Amino acid sequence: MKGIYKYIILKELKLIIQFYQGDITLVGLINLKKEVLQDKSYNSDYGLLTDFRLSNILLNVDEVEEYGNWLKENSNRNNLNMILTSTPQQTVKTMIFGSNTELIKYNFDTCSTLEHSLKHLNVELKNLKKVETEIEKMIVSPK
Repeated sequence: MKGIYKYIILKELKLIIQFYQGDITLVGLINLKKEVLQDKSYNSDYGLLTDFRLSNILLNVDEVEEYGNWLKENSNRNNLNMILTSTPQQTVKTMIFGSNTELIKYNFDTCSTLEHSLKHLNVELKNLKKVETEIEKMIVSPK
C-alpha cells in the first residue's frame, strides 16, 4: 500500500500526532516533518506522538540515521517524543533511530500501547478516547 503521511496538532492537549500507514520512505518522512514544522500551530514544546502501527517502514539502517541527522539540522524539538509501534520490525527501526547519539536530547521512547504513550507525554488518560478518535480519522481504508 502506498504510504499515508498525516498529522494533527491538538493545541488543547499540547500534543502533535504524526500518523503513518502503508509503505513509509525517507522522502515521505522528511516531507511530512517539513509540513509539521511549517504549520502555524506548531509548537516545539508540545509532546510528539509518532504512530507507526499501521505502517511498513521501508528505510534501511543508513536511511534511518539520515532521517535522524536531518531532524537534528532542521527541528528544534524541546519536549517528549513517543513512537508507537505494533511489530518487532517497526520497533527495531525506531530503536536504531533513537540510538543516534545526535538525537539523545530529543528524549525518544518506543512502546506498543497508546495508554503508555500518553502517560509518557504527560497527557491525562481522560483524553485517551479523543486521541484514539483523532488517529482513527487519519486511517485510510484499503480500496
